[in-house]
Amino acid sequence: MALCKCKMCGGDLAITDLEKVVECEYCGTKQTVPSADNEKKMTLFNRANRLRMSSEFDKAAVIYESIIAEFPEEAEAYWGAVLCKYGIEYVDDPATGKKIPTCHRSSFDSVFDDEAFEQACENADATARRVYRDEAKAIEELRKGIVEVSSKEEPYDIFICYKETDENGDRTVDSAIAQDVYDALTEKGYRVFFSRITLEDKLGQEYEPYIFAALHSARIMLVFGTDYEYFNAVWVKNEWSRFLQLISSGQKKTLIPCYKDIDAYDMPKEFAKLQSQDMGKVGAIQDLLRGIDKILKPTEKANVSQNQANSATVDSLLKRAFMFLEDGDWNNANDYAEKVLDIDPECGEAYLVKAMTELNKKKRSELNDAPGIEQNANITKAIRFGNEALRKEIEGNISSTKAAIAERRKAEEERRAAENNKKEAEKKDAQEKAGLVIAAIRARINGVKEKSTGEILADAKKRLVWLKSVSSNFDENIKTLYAKRNEQNGIIGKVNELKSQKTSLGLFAIKDRKMVDEAIFNLENLLRQLNSEIEECKKRLGGYESLQVLEKDIAKVNSYIFNLEEQVKNGNESGVVRIGYEEALNLLHSNSLIKHYVGLKDPDVYRYVFNEFSTVRFGNYPQSKSENNPEPISWLILAKDKNRILLLSEYAIGCQKYNTENADVSWGTCTLRKWLNNDFFNSAFNDADKSKILTANVPAQRNPEYNTNPGLDTNDKVFLLSIGDVNKYFSSDEDRKCIPTDYAIKKGVYANGRHTKDGKPTCWWWLRSPGHRTGFATFVHDSGCVDSKGGLVICSDFAVRPALWIEFD
Repeated sequence: MALCKCKMCGGDLAITDLEKVVECEYCGTKQTVPSADNEKKMTLFNRANRLRMSSEFDKAAVIYESIIAEFPEEAEAYWGAVLCKYGIEYVDDPATGKKIPTCHRSSFDSVFDDEAFEQACENADATARRVYRDEAKAIEELRKGIVEVSSKEEPYDIFICYKETDENGDRTVDSAIAQDVYDALTEKGYRVFFSRITLEDKLGQEYEPYIFAALHSARIMLVFGTDYEYFNAVWVKNEWSRFLQLISSGQKKTLIPCYKDIDAYDMPKEFAKLQSQDMGKVGAIQDLLRGIDKILKPTEKANVSQNQANSATVDSLLKRAFMFLEDGDWNNANDYAEKVLDIDPECGEAYLVKAMTELNKKKRSELNDAPGIEQNANITKAIRFGNEALRKEIEGNISSTKAAIAERRKAEEERRAAENNKKEAEKKDAQEKAGLVIAAIRARINGVKEKSTGEILADAKKRLVWLKSVSSNFDENIKTLYAKRNEQNGIIGKVNELKSQKTSLGLFAIKDRKMVDEAIFNLENLLRQLNSEIEECKKRLGGYESLQVLEKDIAKVNSYIFNLEEQVKNGNESGVVRIGYEEALNLLHSNSLIKHYVGLKDPDVYRYVFNEFSTVRFGNYPQSKSENNPEPISWLILAKDKNRILLLSEYAIGCQKYNTENADVSWGTCTLRKWLNNDFFNSAFNDADKSKILTANVPAQRNPEYNTNPGLDTNDKVFLLSIGDVNKYFSSDEDRKCIPTDYAIKKGVYANGRHTKDGKPTCWWWLRSPGHRTGFATFVHDSGCVDSKGGLVICSDFAVRPALWIEFD
């Protein structure tokens, strides 16, 4: 047993090395914990946690990195690094009293794209992975909100960083000096971020969006300090360390330390190589302003002529870029946008071009219906760097897109409702008709069951005697039949010949015409007599006109009687009834009405008419926890088309990532498709099974909500269903729920019992349709609803439900 600190409230958690998720007895929060298998590691975790809760995010991050270096498979260390990167602090929610995250260090980068988050999920078990994903979703929503608010802020020239109050709550000298500099800078026309004044109209709101916007837009940061401790105060260091990170990432920014009454060498070591300003000198503010002018204004003046020279170049490059867009040449359009950004890194129109290539839009007007536009990073930059007209245009595009999506959803819901109503009507009609057929068949089956052993045997023998009697004089009767048919054909030919002669005699050969009429009359009388004799002959043949068919039926009845006699001899009356019952079942199989209704595409009608045949067993694959014990795979029959049926595994049979690397992929290029058509196909089916599996054309279907590019059509033996398929073949969320096999759970499928089916936990299972953008794939939740936004392709706790078409006799 070891002690670990709660990430939310700091309370003590008593954990074992087997526990990965615990609940804090103090704040009631369910959270992940590190493996308690090393005392040194636990000490480091507690220290890092204490620093993070004190908002010492950089110091805490260093400790998490040292844990990762020594324990590279410790998922909780990677998660700690994520919390530090985004400056996560947990506070009480006034409405619920629960601990919720706040973000003090936002970023343009999604939490789900963060390498540390991916490593945390990769090294965690299924239960911990679920907690990480839920927490990451909450942080991602915060991040998006901050970026959205910050994108509407005007850019700043200068950011002033300082400590506002001392340990007694009084205003610091740093604040007074900073305000003097602020007043001087604003008089010169600079736009300055100074929290004391800039944030005074933001009371009651989160400050992070405005700090985030200012840090990213400001060209210069002034850091004021009259005490070493003030330079390193938590929130002061939080601001200047983030600014230094932006500089180290390649952004053209300048940080100027401004000190007073301390030795320059006593400033933070991060400032050692930076040119600083001593504010204790006479004329320090004037010197500082001149230095700022040299950085900003002269550059602007020197660039005026260059900008004028570049203006024509930028305009022509943008014109070419938009021409490439009209032609659908996305690669060249993107390349020319990059050329513009090399000249002017803050060109909003160039970022608009890049966004249009990603959204596959040829004209600006098409952005009025562009799913995914709001989340597009280049759209965010176009709003940030564009002029007022461009910002208003894009904001209008976003509003129009939301309206178009809402309209499509409404139309889709209405279409589905109408389709469901139609299906229900067809289903009801089919059920009524099928009920009549089933009632008749059951009556026939009951009739067979009610017959005594003697009656069944007598009926069979009676049938055999009749067949043998037909067989005994078959040759004579068949010869007579053929002879009379030949005679019949001859008479018919003679009658037709006489009718032709009658026509050629003309109107004046009246005597000859009467002779012909008389001959025709006599022949037709003879023909009627022959027809009667032919029918009589056919009756004697019992309807058989082929000796082979007759002999086959005689052999069949002989075999039937032999089986009955064997059962009677052994005193097994139930066996006799069983044989009769099977005969009735054969009738059910061959009944044309049943075949008609089974042919309907609605699987519910199929199951209603033919309950005992709604699933089939085909192929073998591990189902239990043992990998060495393949068992028959149970498949649902989704559809029947002539001599082929569409099968979907009844249970989730495995656990696989959609793609092994975090990349933009489609169904045609993902690694899951290769696994299904190679590893799974060769493992689950023998040669006889493989010969029955058809190569199906699998259409590339766009995401109906986000219109994401699905790639190209494929030809596959085994594939996944699409969003359209699951909506077509399953009428409710309950039907879409799927239970994983024990083997799939052992391989990593997440199934914690939050949702169940038939009393067993259900799981998330992949679909082949793309998510809200490439790099994400859609799936069905454990609740049975379809997630059209999708999950990261590298998620490793999703289940697989293969589908395939097979041919049958």
